[in-house]
Amino acid sequence: MFGTGSLTFKKAGGTQTISGTGTTFNNLIVSNTNPMVQIGMDISLNATGTLTLTGGVLDLNSHKLTINNTATTGISSTNGYILSETNAAVNPSKVKWATGGLIGTYVFPFGVAGSKIPFTFDKTAGTGDVTVSTRATAGSDNTPWPGASSVAAVTNMYDYPLGGDGSIGAVVDRWWDIDVGGAVINANLTFSYRGVENTLNALYSTGTLSAQHWDGTQWNVPVGSGAGVTTGVGTVTVANESSFSPWTLVANSVPLPIQLLTFDAVYNGHTVDLDWKTATEINNDFFTVERTRNNQDFDFISHVLGGGNSNLMRSYHSIDNDPLIGLSYYRLSQTDFDGTTVRTGLVPVMIGAGTIDIINVYNNYDENSINVILNDKVKESLEVSLYDILGKQIASHNLETRDGLNVISFDASSLSKGVYMVSVVGGRKTYNKKIVY
Repeated sequence: MFGTGSLTFKKAGGTQTISGTGTTFNNLIVSNTNPMVQIGMDISLNATGTLTLTGGVLDLNSHKLTINNTATTGISSTNGYILSETNAAVNPSKVKWATGGLIGTYVFPFGVAGSKIPFTFDKTAGTGDVTVSTRATAGSDNTPWPGASSVAAVTNMYDYPLGGDGSIGAVVDRWWDIDVGGAVINANLTFSYRGVENTLNALYSTGTLSAQHWDGTQWNVPVGSGAGVTTGVGTVTVANESSFSPWTLVANSVPLPIQLLTFDAVYNGHTVDLDWKTATEINNDFFTVERTRNNQDFDFISHVLGGGNSNLMRSYHSIDNDPLIGLSYYRLSQTDFDGTTVRTGLVPVMIGAGTIDIINVYNNYDENSINVILNDKVKESLEVSLYDILGKQIASHNLETRDGLNVISFDASSLSKGVYMVSVVGGRKTYNKKIVY
């Protein structure tokens, strides 16, 4: 422990490591003429201490650095930067700044490969600590997606209902995880990224970028803006934000999901009820419902007007008044004001009589399985199937039910993250349930 003095690193060449049993310092100065200084344990600076970076790199090396100085001058950087590039689902290389109740502009001077990419947290209200990590991803698919941190893990990056992976052509290859420990804080945010991390489709790469936040359940509507760059360093600024946890940068014109929460088709004994819910809508003109027997020839069922631009949950309903006997499939299309149309996968419906009670459909991540629990009233033969979001059957079980609870388990060890559909079909009505794995 260094109570009042300063620890200075200025060696030219080679890596120097901070290690030992003392983890609290006063002033830490990194002025290497050749990187880097690496920490071998979690360290902190006391309430009057400062981190000064005048050259070289302070490599967090999968550890946490805590700044207990509440002043915005607790970290100062001229030529040096902090390396936070542990590309893991939960990045352990992070900086915690005990900002207290002070209002001001806190700059986290991150960088990588000789480029400074600072993250700015311009705090405007609130009291609490601010912890930030950032990492680039090795590939343009943004993997690994953030794991559980202050919110539940990211479960999709899909341009649902189309089903394509939105991370490939519409997302900058960098993540930020921001944690305020449950405090109520408002801030203006500025995200910085390297141009080489902008692997967006050429149609969007130099257009307007925005920031998008994962709230533990879904992607919120994109906010803020900045011009996309493919060389040098680009920035995106977000005003008056109070939601934190994982963030990434997206093409403003093709953000991550216009979130379709559910699309259900249920035979009620006379007609088929078609119900769906959206969490967010952007430029949504209308929906189209269609029906097919063979996935080639489709019958028009209805048009339903969309909500345009909305960040509220919206519910929609349609009816097929003349459903087909036997097995048929329904799909939902969503059309933007510019004519762009995307479609869901197919939802199967078997017309018959009687009921099947589904008690639960759930993930068992410990056993890499998707499980279905159903309560049948009679002994019968059922087909329980798992489909991907495009309607392709992944697996199917033939089940001879018994009167009471029946459990079916699908092996999910080879499944990628995404949205799936469980279907139960018998001589009576079909049950369908969407699940995110």
